[in-house]
Amino acid sequence: MVSKIAILYQNVRGLRTKTSEFFSNILNCEHDIICLTETWLLPGIFDSEIFDSRYSVYRCDRNYNERNDKMGGGVLIAVRNGLVVKDPVFLPSNDIVSCDVFSLCVALRTKGKPVNCRFFCCYFPQSGSQFQDQLNFYERISELVILNPKDIFLIVGDFNVPSAIWSPSSTSAELCENIGNSMVNAMSSFMSLNNFSQYNLVSNINNRQLDLVFSNSNCRVMRCETPLVKEDLHHPTLDIMLIDIKISSFLSPPRIVKLFHKADYKIINELLANIDWSVISDYYDIDTSVEKFYYIINDIITKNIPSKVVVDLSKYPAWYSPALIKIIKEKPKYHKKWKMYDNYSDYSTFKLLRDRQKRVEKTCYDNYLDFAENNILRNSKCFWTFVKTKQNTNDIPERLYYNDISTCDGQQISNLFNEYFYTSFEHSTHLNNFSCNSQNNSGYN
Repeated sequence: MVSKIAILYQNVRGLRTKTSEFFSNILNCEHDIICLTETWLLPGIFDSEIFDSRYSVYRCDRNYNERNDKMGGGVLIAVRNGLVVKDPVFLPSNDIVSCDVFSLCVALRTKGKPVNCRFFCCYFPQSGSQFQDQLNFYERISELVILNPKDIFLIVGDFNVPSAIWSPSSTSAELCENIGNSMVNAMSSFMSLNNFSQYNLVSNINNRQLDLVFSNSNCRVMRCETPLVKEDLHHPTLDIMLIDIKISSFLSPPRIVKLFHKADYKIINELLANIDWSVISDYYDIDTSVEKFYYIINDIITKNIPSKVVVDLSKYPAWYSPALIKIIKEKPKYHKKWKMYDNYSDYSTFKLLRDRQKRVEKTCYDNYLDFAENNILRNSKCFWTFVKTKQNTNDIPERLYYNDISTCDGQQISNLFNEYFYTSFEHSTHLNNFSCNSQNNSGYN
């Protein structure tokens, strides 16, 4: 799959009481990367309560006990499965104490060539240490730019610098000079030093931009029409697209599935009954015996059980109805036609399907919950299926590290797992010696 990368950014002003609304809107979201600030999340809230299985979630929750706080802060980056993620890290250390910054690196490509894109999601609350925290952050980013000159950088977040005045230029926003403001001057120097531009010109209720988008690559920033929760008037939701970057997805290959329910077990039973198992047994070489056993079983399965090739796709949630799935499949068609031909009628149809999808999804979800609650005494399977989906985590890594080797290739990952587990078992000669000694000690010849 190759397409341009789409990013959604929103300051959500707390998700603790908005998990149901957020999750419902995420199901209708098609962005590749989602960046959130001020999540206010607690360790007891699972990733799967706010994101479905299409996304891998990387988050940094505030340590309220350490800071003696009850709310505020927290940043999160969710990445669509298939994108290769590297080095997720909570950036601040002792020199950046009151802000929240989370960074990760995603392997993409530009003009057909592989490239690393480093994403940063930041939240700088107004405090006595804000200026020093931002200076330390700028210094840290500048060091990374020097060490990784070929990488693409994208920094989004709430910088809380209302004195910064931005005016439109040809492709981005230009920072107006403010000689008397140290924060503005530091931001200007940071942009000049690293060849960064700021691309957000979407104003809040006070005609200011508190949420900024810095990058050394061309971006398009627009106001998002579909925020994930109700917007804060001071923080409009942003729709960000990296213009020159395309997605290089890590797709699962097709696999063969055996149709055991269509097998002729009468013939299979006859074949198994006619095998002389004593011929293949070798008490002195258990590996050879097992190999022969599996060869016979696999040969019978291959010849007598039909199979089909399937491609693993994202599964819809249990409460999705056929009508809702049909709407979901139709919506992208009109969105693509609108982008291609710029026909308003296509956009109207797309918007109609988008609104209908939200209504139908909410109805399906409510009906599913009602059914699970009303039938919990007679049939609790539906209820526990729902509970398990909320307790699942999406922290399966896209990249495996072992013995100074890192890879995201499926075959190489399998080989590394094999190498690891192989070293955990003793060689078969040890088992054979133990078997022989046991037979001699027990009196058998």
